[in-house]
Formats: sequence, C-alpha cells, structure tokens
Amino acid sequence: GKLCPTSVTFGTVLSMYAAADRLRKENLSMNQSRSWLTRNVESSTQKIVSDVEYLGWGAENAERVLEWIIGLSERERRSRGIYSADGSHHHASGHDMFIRPCVQHFVTTSHAWANSGKGIEGAKRCESLKNRNISLYESTGYAELRPNVLLFGSVIDAYAKANEE
Repeated sequence: GKLCPTSVTFGTVLSMYAAADRLRKENLSMNQSRSWLTRNVESSTQKIVSDVEYLGWGAENAERVLEWIIGLSERERRSRGIYSADGSHHHASGHDMFIRPCVQHFVTTSHAWANSGKGIEGAKRCESLKNRNISLYESTGYAELRPNVLLFGSVIDAYAKANEE
C-alpha cells in the first residue's frame, strides 16, 4: 500500500514545532541564571541575543504546517468535486476521508504563538488563527473544526502573556 501522512502525522509535527519556543525560552532562562559561570562575557552576551532572535521560530513553523494542512484539504476537496461548478461548495459528509484541519491543529498553533515570547504580535496571531478556524468551520461544515474553549482560551492566554512582557 501507499504510505500517506495523516492528520495525526501533521498534528505531531505541529506539536513539536509548538514546543520549540517554550523549550528555547526555558533554556534561555537557565543560561541567564548560570551566566556567572561564564568567563567570557562577550560570547555569553552574543549567545543570549541570538537566542532572543530565535523566539517565535517554532510558532512560525507550526503555522506553516497548519497552512499546508489547509491547502492539502482544499485541493483534495476540489479534486473530489466537493466544490460545485459555480464555485460554491457543499458541506462535507462523514465519508470525506482525506487530510483536513481540525480545531486541535488550530489550538496547538495558537498555543505556540501564546508561548512564543513575541508579546502582542503573538497574541494577534492567536486571534487571527481563531478567526480563520471559525471561518473554515462555517464554510466547510467539518464537525472537527468546531471552535472550542481551548481555542478561545489560547487567545486570552496570549493577550495576558503579552501584557506581562
């Protein structure tokens, strides 16, 4: 048989990218607290600056993967004739068996932005993701895209963290 990625495969990749910024921030914090051990202050300062520039990398890549999932889903819907000739679409049935986004993909990506250390920029990205999720849910009818409390909570969390930074 043909090996193809699944929504779970993409979800795993999203989760790995989403964790990258949080882990990088924890590492940065540990390095700063141990800076008294560093004898070469100049190279230590350069390391901290490069670590700060790195923040948001995981969230950006998680969002790229999410966009990839959405693109694959839309192409598959078109190739299977789920879109009508006049350009309008039909709501999906339970028999549509192809890769498609789900609310958890949006929640994971939103949490990545909330934890990215990007402040208000990250919070605005979370809000944009929430709006995109709602729009896709309304246009496709996929039950697994139904916005949930975790999605809205990630937006609130992002704005709360942005105000702390």
